Amino acid sequence: EVQWVSALTGIPGGGKSSAIAHIVNTLFPALIYHPGPLDLWQIPCLRIQMPYQGKQGVSLAIAIIEAIDRVFPFGNYVELYVRNRATEPELMLAARRLLFIHAVGFLFVDDAQNAGPQPLDSFDEGVVFARPQRKKTPLTWAVGLLFQAAKTTQVPLMLAATSELEDVLGEKLSTLRLQYGNGLGHWGVLEMLPPPGHKHAPVDVFLGKLWQKTLLRNHPALDDEMRNMFLWHTFGITDFIVKLYYIVQWKMLQAGAETFTVEDVHRCARKYMTGLSNLAIKMNRLAENDDSAKEELSKIPDLAREFGLERTIAGVSTVREPTFEKTKKDSDALTDPER
Repeated sequence: EVQWVSALTGIPGGGKSSAIAHIVNTLFPALIYHPGPLDLWQIPCLRIQMPYQGKQGVSLAIAIIEAIDRVFPFGNYVELYVRNRATEPELMLAARRLLFIHAVGFLFVDDAQNAGPQPLDSFDEGVVFARPQRKKTPLTWAVGLLFQAAKTTQVPLMLAATSELEDVLGEKLSTLRLQYGNGLGHWGVLEMLPPPGHKHAPVDVFLGKLWQKTLLRNHPALDDEMRNMFLWHTFGITDFIVKLYYIVQWKMLQAGAETFTVEDVHRCARKYMTGLSNLAIKMNRLAENDDSAKEELSKIPDLAREFGLERTIAGVSTVREPTFEKTKKDSDALTDPER
């Protein structure tokens, strides 16, 4: 059996979308013309953004048609197919036909978790439940149509999503198994301890490369204190690290300074990245088995599933199987600056 579907899942901000954008935009040309009897304009890689629910299959079909129209505007596909009264079957037929006409080699779908309901999106305090109820219609509409399109057109499909994708795929093994078709690793936070046989941890390699891209004249040393301060406010999430690194330097330049200190990192994180910093601190405390952090993070859909948190009874959360690993020694090194 040919595996046409696979998934790249991971923590929000881990770099999934950036990696896919790099593949689509730099590793392959946007169009390849095949002369002769084919007379074909091929699209090697097509990237779409999964619409958030919307009108079910209509939104998905329009997203595919619009993406193809952007790459090959000469076809006027949006004007031709996207009409006010076009039905879902008509639009999906047009989308599959365009995938076939342009011999799309690979279809990347960003934010694929939006393909269905968000089961952890809202909770009513005081309500006891084991698993939120899903509506039958939005549970399978987008994922089912994508799977059908991948099989009928034989276009390999890559779903990039948070860990919520498993909830979207449902409890059926027949759909859940598709997520693991090609053995892609889970994109979690950067590991803080070096793997066996290596001198540096992935987070240190990333920080070291980032430290070379300075905007300041006198850049501070990347010592353990600076490293731990960045990790306390980012939890090793690459997007958080990059944002904090840029903000600190930009604020120092605005103040007329040409360097920054550990205290500057802490101040900028708490003032200009309050929401992200609060989440990172909660994740650090979760690693230390802080029950209050478990309760708070269990209310956030794309983090609850990431860390194996399961909402059971109001006020109580349990950890099923954390996807991150952190030793007690490394956890103690990330001391809370506010304590």
